[in-house]
Amino acid sequence: MFGKYFKIHTGEHWAKKLAFRVSHPVIPTLIFLSLATTFICLAQAHFHFSLALLVTGLAIGIFLWTFIEYIMHRFVFHLTKVKEPWRSLFSELHIAHHRDTEDPGLIIAPPVVTLVDSVFIFLILWGVTWNWGFALVLLAGIDLGYIFYEWAHFGAHEFNWKRGPLGYMRRHHLYHHFKKPSEAFGVTVPLWDIFFGTHQSRELKPQPMVNKFPTPHA
Repeated sequence: MFGKYFKIHTGEHWAKKLAFRVSHPVIPTLIFLSLATTFICLAQAHFHFSLALLVTGLAIGIFLWTFIEYIMHRFVFHLTKVKEPWRSLFSELHIAHHRDTEDPGLIIAPPVVTLVDSVFIFLILWGVTWNWGFALVLLAGIDLGYIFYEWAHFGAHEFNWKRGPLGYMRRHHLYHHFKKPSEAFGVTVPLWDIFFGTHQSRELKPQPMVNKFPTPHA
């Protein structure tokens, strides 16, 4: 049933084989919505957080996702001078996505890579909060933000959104691809681009689609 949503990368390097790709956000939605639900249930079973604290934790997690999204996109996915296995696991797929924005198998992040990232994020959250239950609630919020990100990123490439917030989101992201890849790193929100000064420097209006991205080096 889901065969058409998967694309196995058969490159020689082990990292390429591990980072199997999917071509539709329904797959990460099923995975990470299930995880988010499990995290909330585990946290509630052990700590019995109030509804207000639970909702606050989820909201903080969603907000944290927007920051993680920006940092990963700007400082990890755009690394062009990086060696294996990091090239195969992170920047190579993203560089390939810039080269071929029409390939749906390059739009969605490999689930294995995202799951590994989640482990490190959880450990950081646990270290900061000193409460593994609340760390799980925050991670559940991050997972919800990530699900929205995958749908937003997929939609920016596959749907012809023209008006409203979705239309702006699409123009903002396509500006990053076709005008200036050193700007507009945020996909779901432009907040961190504005904060860090990487917001688009030119007006968002229809332009000839000329894909731009530097050639990676070892």
